[in-house]
Amino acid sequence: MAYITTMFCKVCKETKQTSVAAGQSTPMICCSCAEKIADEKRRLHFHGLDGLTIEERLRKLEEWVYNYKVPIDPRDIRF
Repeated sequence: MAYITTMFCKVCKETKQTSVAAGQSTPMICCSCAEKIADEKRRLHFHGLDGLTIEERLRKLEEWVYNYKVPIDPRDIRF
């Protein structure tokens, strides 16, 4: 269950209404500002990758594959 509440966004300094799931706290940043921040982080990340050579980019992929861990199967969890 969720409820609608009024919140003050610390980024755009506006009061907005948002839905909040039961048991969660009210967010400090509105959805539109959170999307803008995520888009900016993504843009900066890929801008940084543009400066790498093919070999460096391939190395990053190889390291990710090596460090990747298979997600835990929820059926294996015992309480």
